[in-house]
Order: sequence, then C-alpha cells, then structure tokens
Amino acid sequence: MKLSALLLVVLGLLLARPPALAQTKRSPIYDTREHILEGARREGRLVVSPGFEESTTPHLIEAFKRKYPFVREVTWFKPPDFRKQALELRDGKIAVDAFRPAPDVWEDYFKHDLLRPYDFRRMATAGHLAIPEPMIDASGMVVWSGSLMGIIVYNANRVGAGAPPDGWNSCLDPQWSGQFAADTKPNVLAALAPRWGEEKVLDYARKLKNNRPIWLRGSSQGLAKLAAGEFTFMCGVYLHATERFLKKNPALPLKKAVPDPLPVAFHEPEAVYARAQNPHVALLWIEFLASAHGQQVLDGVDPGRASFLVEETLAHHLAQGATLSVCGTGCRDRQDNLMKRIAVDAWALPQ
Repeated sequence: MKLSALLLVVLGLLLARPPALAQTKRSPIYDTREHILEGARREGRLVVSPGFEESTTPHLIEAFKRKYPFVREVTWFKPPDFRKQALELRDGKIAVDAFRPAPDVWEDYFKHDLLRPYDFRRMATAGHLAIPEPMIDASGMVVWSGSLMGIIVYNANRVGAGAPPDGWNSCLDPQWSGQFAADTKPNVLAALAPRWGEEKVLDYARKLKNNRPIWLRGSSQGLAKLAAGEFTFMCGVYLHATERFLKKNPALPLKKAVPDPLPVAFHEPEAVYARAQNPHVALLWIEFLASAHGQQVLDGVDPGRASFLVEETLAHHLAQGATLSVCGTGCRDRQDNLMKRIAVDAWALPQ
C-alpha cells in the first residue's frame, strides 16, 4: 500500500472508532492559536516526562527552547516504571505537564481521567496546532510522535554469493534452519497482527519455532552476535536499533531487508496531564515533537525512531511503496497480550 493511500486508511480507522472524548464526562477543550501562545508566554516553563532515550531528550529540549525563547525553563525526567508512574499520576504525586502514556496500562489513563481532554483533532483541523491528523489517537487526547519499524537484518559475509533472506518466509525456509535468531520478546511479530490477524501470527510463530531459531533477548545482544557471525540473520529487529548499532560500527557487514508486510507501530505517545500547571507550553511541546523540525532532530539523534508519517524521516523512506502492517489504536494496547501468547503458547518459552 502506498503511503499516501495508507494515510487515508489510518485516518479512516481512527475516525471510525468511538472517540474517548465523547465518552468522558469532561467537556473537550478547544484552544485557539492566539490563546495557546498567550498562555504559553504567561507560563514560561515546562515539566515533561517523555519516553525517548535519555541521550535524545536534551537535543529535543534545546531545539524547542530555540523555537520558543519565552520558555525560560524546561525540566524533564524519565520514570523507571511506567505502571508506577500511572499510579502516582492518579494520586497527584507527580508534577508534570506533558508525559508519555504507556500502552500496557492505556485504559488506566482514561479510567482515572489522567489526561487533559484537549481535542487535538479539532484544533489541528482548524489550524491552531500543526499536527498531522493521522498522528492523533482515536481518543483525540494523545499524539503519537514516533514509530517502531521492524525489519530483517543479515550478515552479508555469512550469506556469501547466494540469495540473502528477504522476508518472513525466510524464517520458515528449511535452508536457514538453525541459522537465524528470534527475539524472545516478539514485539516485531506482534505488530503484524493488523495485516495478518492474530491467529495467522500465532500460526506463523509455531512454524518459525519448528525451523529451529536461535533464541535471544534484545536487539543490542542480537546485532552484536550477528556481526560476530554466530548466525546468518535476525528474524525481526527494530530499524532504530539497527541504525544505532551501525552508526557505532559502520564497517560491519550487516545489511537490511524490508519484509512484506513491513510492521510499523505507533510509538512515543504524548499527552497533557490533567493537572498540568503549564498546559499551553505542553501543547507547543507536543506540536513541536510532531513537526518536521522536531522529527528531524529526533531522526538525527536516534535514526529510525521518528514517525513514518512525516516526510524525510528514515521510516518514511522505507515505508514508500511497502505493504504496511500498522499497529496503532486497538493494537498497541493489545500488543503485550499477543506477545505473551506468541512466546508462551506458540513457542513454549518460560513465562
């Protein structure tokens, strides 16, 4: 599916789902651009808790402050445990303006009214916030500012002159039996569910197990062993993890293959906390993360992590002309459960 057509499909799926704004007892908040800037100048500071790497966030903050010099102070923290953070947000024990809701406790944020009910879609449509509409969650209160894309990575030296692995069928091919690795936390495979359906993913996982994969945990460990020639390819690894590894080791014989379908999950959700002291600066922060400028900063520091919906990002380039399996609303909050079914039920790995 071409990306331009995909955007229409993604947007259609978002609009087709019952909007959480209509279900909440609180009235949706609609702010004009003039009022947002007026409030932000008055507030002049921001407290954020994003989900980006700790090496990435300072670059984003620096670029944000250059764009809005009236924001005098920005402080940030990354919680060690998102479940614990959700409880502390519920109890009002954290002072924060914008934060990353964790998909594995997604419903808790809405159940306990932890998000300020900004109608991002309406404000974006009216031009008060420059946010691509497909980035906005079905709730209307969350913006997905990044993406996770899964690919195949192989060691060209081990492949030699033969045809390299090129997709999901390669993981089932007897030719590669015992010569490929799979992550015991199958995030990438779970993101195939929107295209294949959960039962096909589970059936595929069982067949993959029968082809004798080498089990490992974590992209960094896997890529290091792949580079050392311990196996021929990795069946599903994140694009950004691969780019980060190759950035440090550019001479290694690792090559990328774009599988069909290409799984991509919405990532880095951002929302305004219900008790935010600086909600207007928080709106500008979320808008900045979704902007071409913010995405350029993100992709420059952590290539492959930016949104596939934004032109000029690495993920956008790989998505061009590919058949995508997009894990967004209704998938990200179910992904943990499907991963457990793959690992425990299909692969019989310890819980």
